[in-house]
This record gives sequence, C-alpha cells and structure tokens, in this order.
Amino acid sequence: MTVALAVVAIIWHQQRTIDKLRDGTSQSIDKLRDGTSQSIDKLRDDTDRGLAKLGAAIAANGERLARIEGFLGIGMPDAAASRAAGATLPKQDPGQAEESGPS
Repeated sequence: MTVALAVVAIIWHQQRTIDKLRDGTSQSIDKLRDGTSQSIDKLRDDTDRGLAKLGAAIAANGERLARIEGFLGIGMPDAAASRAAGATLPKQDPGQAEESGPS
C-alpha cells in the first residue's frame, strides 16, 4: 500500500509541475502574441501614414508638372493647373511666332 501511495504522490507531483510549466508557457506565448500584434498594428499605421504622405507628395508634384506643362504650352494641364499663374498665357503656333517676330 505504501508503494502505491508513493507512486500516486509522484505522479500527482509531476502532473502539478507540468501544469505550472504549461501555464507559464501559455502566459509567455500570450505576452509574445500581444507584443507582436501591437508591433504589427504600429507598422500598419506607420505604413498608412507614409503612403498618405507619399500620395500627397505625388499629387503636389503632378500639379506642379501640369502647371509647368501649361506654362510651356505642352501636355494637357488639369483643372488645378489651368488655374495656376502662367497657365492661361495664349498659345501661339510656330508660324504666328515667326510672323510677329522682328523684321
């Protein structure tokens, strides 16, 4: 009877130890998941902000390019560029420029 009780006590002790290890490991895994999720969320937010800034910069550069094209008389300026200074200058055909030039 003593041997059987000792075996049961050993098994019970091992089971408690395994349960404690399992709980500790589970908590560590949960902390890692939370940290990883927060890092991923931060990276997504940073990426979204960066893409928004990039989109704004691209739009601004496109507007500048359209104003320059409008000023030079090349390309098809968009509505924003046509309101820009210099975009409404009259365009001349090359033949008109030669005729109105100095004689």
